[in-house]
Amino acid sequence: MNLMTNIIRGFLDSQQQSLTSQLIMRGDNNFFTHFSAFKVITQQELQNDVHLNQIVFVNNQEALVKFIGTVHFGAGLFYGVEVPFGSGCTNGTEGGVAYFSCPENSGMFLKFGDFQMQKEDEKEDEDEL
Repeated sequence: MNLMTNIIRGFLDSQQQSLTSQLIMRGDNNFFTHFSAFKVITQQELQNDVHLNQIVFVNNQEALVKFIGTVHFGAGLFYGVEVPFGSGCTNGTEGGVAYFSCPENSGMFLKFGDFQMQKEDEKEDEDEL
C-alpha cells in the first residue's frame, strides 16, 4: 500500500468510528440500520460509472467519452474524450496508435479525476440540498 492509501484508510476508519460513537452515545436503537447505510464509495466504483459515449465535463464544458483503456504512453486507465473544436490537443492518435477518432485538436487523454461527471454549478445545487 502506498502512503496516500494509508492516509485515506485512516481517515475513513476515523469517520466510521466517529459515526459509531455518535450513534451509541445517543442510545440510538437503530444503530445497525444507520451503520449499514454508511458506505464508502471507492474510486474504482466511480470509475466503473464512466461509459463510452457518456457526456462528462472538462473545465465545465461537455466532452464525449470515446475511449477507456490503457495506453502505451502512460500507466493506468485513461479516458479519451472529444471536446469542443480547438480546445483539445489530439485527434485520438498518439505515437502512431489510434485509440479513438475525432477532428484534429478536439481530443484529450485524461485520467480519472481530470473530468467531472456533472457541471460544477449542478454540483453546487446538490450540495445546497
